[in-house]
Amino acid sequence: MGAVASPFVSRTELAAALFGSSHALDPGARLTAFVTRALRLHFGEDLAGRELWEAAGIQADRVSAPALVWAVPATGRSPLAELLRGAAGGGLPLHVSLLALRRHPVTVAAGTQVLAVENPRLVEAAAERRLDCCVVAANGNPATAVTTLLAQMLDSGADLWYHGDFDASGIAICRRMHELGCEPWMMAADDYRRAVRMAEANGVRLELDTKECGPTPWDPLLETAFNRSRRIVHEEFVLDGVLDDCPPSARSG
Repeated sequence: MGAVASPFVSRTELAAALFGSSHALDPGARLTAFVTRALRLHFGEDLAGRELWEAAGIQADRVSAPALVWAVPATGRSPLAELLRGAAGGGLPLHVSLLALRRHPVTVAAGTQVLAVENPRLVEAAAERRLDCCVVAANGNPATAVTTLLAQMLDSGADLWYHGDFDASGIAICRRMHELGCEPWMMAADDYRRAVRMAEANGVRLELDTKECGPTPWDPLLETAFNRSRRIVHEEFVLDGVLDDCPPSARSG
């Protein structure tokens, strides 16, 4: 197989080519701060960290920020498809690199239900329970490997759902995932209020968020409810409910 062209350039290779040192653009370096400021001026203040650099076509590499998955029902005979099916059959979560996804795009059957979650613990728990549901962890703001995998499954006709933390940053991630084609699931105002009531009933003191959450176009009432309460509900707190109701198509909204 010939070399696969990439729309990205490695950050370390770029640093070496331009400045003579692969560490010239390392986090914390003065030059990195200057470049970051310039990128924000060009791409906007909403992006930060890895997302900001990737917007400019610059990434650390294609292997160090993989997608963590459970039970991807991959079709086809590619090496990656075989690996994904083997891992699911063996009860193992799997890390899938961007390099692998670009060389062997993942396909699934049309109508496959895929739950994307914010936190890796839910993938681990799905594997522990041998859950009959495909789960992909965004692991915070999703890396390119995650968005690439989800886009490939969406192109195959999969139904994508997303659940994450109820805090300002978590809801911002949900908004991004919604824009990418995921339907927010158990992320409505009623779900938030229900989780807060559960915490109160169990004597759990939830932390308060200092920030407002921003727009929630999938349910405008969530923005109002969260900004009024500001109580943070982490995804792990409602883990049982999320996984017990998976696959998401089994219940609406």
